[in-house]
This record gives sequence, C-alpha cells and structure tokens, in this order.
Amino acid sequence: MKGFDILIKNKKYILFVTIFIFTFVFTSCNKNTQNSNIDRNEIYTIVKESFLTQSGYSNEISKHMSEAVFNNINVYKVYSLNDKQYKKPVKINLDLKQKSQETKNGTTYENMIYSITIKDSQNKTISGSCDVPVKFTIQAANDTWYITNKEEPA
Repeated sequence: MKGFDILIKNKKYILFVTIFIFTFVFTSCNKNTQNSNIDRNEIYTIVKESFLTQSGYSNEISKHMSEAVFNNINVYKVYSLNDKQYKKPVKINLDLKQKSQETKNGTTYENMIYSITIKDSQNKTISGSCDVPVKFTIQAANDTWYITNKEEPA
C-alpha cells in the first residue's frame, strides 16, 4: 500500500505543478499581448507636451495623437493664450498624473488627472482647473500607438 500512497501523492504534486505552470504561462501571455506596444511613460510625455507646447501640432506629436485631440488639450489653443489681451510671458503650472490603464477589445484607455493654473506676467490668474479626470483612447498597431479620443466628464 505504501507504493500506492506515494504514487497518488506524486500524481497530486504533478497535477498541482502543471496547473500552476499553465496558469502562469496563460496570464503572462495575455498581459504581454494587451500592452506590448504601449509604453505609459511615452504616453505621459506626449500628453504633457501636447498640453504645454507653444509650437503647435508638431510632427512628433502627430505620430501619436490626432489633431482634434491636440486642439482639445493644448492650453494655447483652449485658452487662446496667444491673444494680445494677456501680458506675456504667461506662466503655466500643470500637474499631470497617471491613474490607471485598461485594455478592452484591443483598445487601451489611459486614465489621468490634471490640474492647471495659468497666470500672466503680472501674476494675475488667467484660468485654471483642479483635479480634472481625463480618459484617452489609444489604438495600437504596427509597433506604435495613437491617441484617437479624449473624454472629460461634463
């Protein structure tokens, strides 16, 4: 009977190890295929540059973001900061934080929060907002990614 008990214990051990290995392999493969082309640091850099750039919709930004999204987040476009009514130079303080990233059906959603304060050269507040949640829709294809939409709650 001892030989039979050892054989049963070994089968349980082998079954446990096999289940563990398959679980690990399948969960690892799933994570790698979902976000293989999307680097959160790159997304953060492009989004921040798009908020703050005075140079407009550049070639570098156009590789990763639609012009419509750019026009909806660039502070110089949204707040008309190039208008002559504002005493130059303007001071922009942007606090941008990444909250989470999720992938559903091949589309990635990057959730961020931003706060912004804009002042003129005489330190008068032009505009600002605090802790605004924003969700960017990102499509990945051909070893790159592209922000196609931006949503903010009303």
